[in-house]
Amino acid sequence: MLRRAPPLEISHWHAVGPLGATVLDPVFAELLFVTRWRHISVNLLPSPYPSAPAFGPLPVALSGGPKGPILRDRLLEAVAALDVDGYGMKCSEADEAFCALLRQRVGEALKALLFGDFGIWDECTRPTL
Repeated sequence: MLRRAPPLEISHWHAVGPLGATVLDPVFAELLFVTRWRHISVNLLPSPYPSAPAFGPLPVALSGGPKGPILRDRLLEAVAALDVDGYGMKCSEADEAFCALLRQRVGEALKALLFGDFGIWDECTRPTL
C-alpha cells in the first residue's frame, strides 16, 4: 500500500547530450523506474551539477524526509518506505542477492563503461557533460 506522504523533492543531475536528456547514474535510473512503475509522487529538481557541496553526489532528496535531507546512499530506502507493499516489500534471499548484483556489479560496470571506455567517453559521455 502506498503511503500518502508529501512528495519527495529530489535534486538530480540533469545531463543533456546530443540526443537530449541522458541518465548517467544507476541510482537515478532505478529511482525513475520505481517512481513511474509504482506511481510514487516525487518532484524532480534538475541540477546542472553532478553533486552539491552540502550533500555530496546527486540524486538527493532535499525535503520530504522526517529528519531533513535524504542523501544518495539512503534515497532508495526512503522511496521503498513509501511503498511497503510493492517496491519496499521484503524479498526472498535470492531476490535480494539479484538486486545486490544489479546495484553493485551492473551499476558499477555501467559507470566504468560511461567514464572509462575511451570510445563511449568520446561518443556519448563527454558530449553529454
